[in-house]
Amino acid sequence: MRNGLLLSCLVFLTACIDEINLDLPDDEVQQKVIEGYVERDKNDYIFWGQASFTQNVTGEFRPKLLDAQISFRFNGGEEFSIPQRQVFKIPIDGFHEQYGGDPGNALFQLVARVNGQRYVSAEQRMISVPKRSA
Repeated sequence: MRNGLLLSCLVFLTACIDEINLDLPDDEVQQKVIEGYVERDKNDYIFWGQASFTQNVTGEFRPKLLDAQISFRFNGGEEFSIPQRQVFKIPIDGFHEQYGGDPGNALFQLVARVNGQRYVSAEQRMISVPKRSA
């Protein structure tokens, strides 16, 4: 009886295996990846950005970095540059003294210039830092 149950379970489990075929592109053309973020803590806005190429999906992750000019646009107005691949902090009060606006309505866009092309992200609103849960 036990052998029959074990055999039935084994047949059932092997019958559930499906083969999945993925249609991956054959070309090996690398694509640009523009990434960045704006965060804020209690005192500072924290900016970071970089440009790189996509890479092969096997092996260790090592992005091929591109030379790029990274900047952010505040509230649809003036852009300010930051160093690529480095965390850049600006005190919130000092930032708003220089660029106007208020922390509760801050909108930012990432702007990258790579090889003569300009890439602009969608506007994103800064959200308040969540309060710590008990």
